[in-house]
Amino acid sequence: MRERVIRFLADRVRRDPDDVVALNRLAGEYLARYRRSGDDGDLYKSAGTAEQSLRAVPADQNAGGLAARTRALFALHRFGEARDLALKLIDLEPDKRYPLEILGDVQLELGEYEAAEGTYRKM
Repeated sequence: MRERVIRFLADRVRRDPDDVVALNRLAGEYLARYRRSGDDGDLYKSAGTAEQSLRAVPADQNAGGLAARTRALFALHRFGEARDLALKLIDLEPDKRYPLEILGDVQLELGEYEAAEGTYRKM
């Protein structure tokens, strides 16, 4: 099923490289496939697809693209960059829980335990 979804979304992106809905969903599908297969190539595809989404529509109008990029960088263990993007995502989506969840996870990976505790308490 996931492979069909990826093919469908990749085809949409080939036809319209600025389709941020398809790009953001495709970035998430690559990340999900990575979790199942362990193929690092999918992490890079996820990050690249999210980056393409952010080129098409900037982060201040594309929180989904920013979230996809943040999650991909987290999975690539680029924690400092992921933290910076998570903070930007919190500014864009202050009433949402998921940016805090991402930030807390990044802070844990960076060993910022007290900061992570504070972030989780805000959730």
